[in-house]
Amino acid sequence: MEATDLNNEQVTKTCLVITRNQGQSFYIGEDILVEIQRIEGKRASIKIFAPKNVKILRSEILNKFTN
Repeated sequence: MEATDLNNEQVTKTCLVITRNQGQSFYIGEDILVEIQRIEGKRASIKIFAPKNVKILRSEILNKFTN
């Protein structure tokens, strides 16, 4: 899959789709934990535990500044 990184450069990335229920979690690498905190209708609230040096940006915010 082709995607644009934070520097607007085209990069090839892989994609994994997983299903999680409320209270369940998954890791990205060894030090980023993503937890499904709450599901209400079509919306999910998630917690992301990551080192302070990891940027976490919502895509709509990133797109606002890169387009």
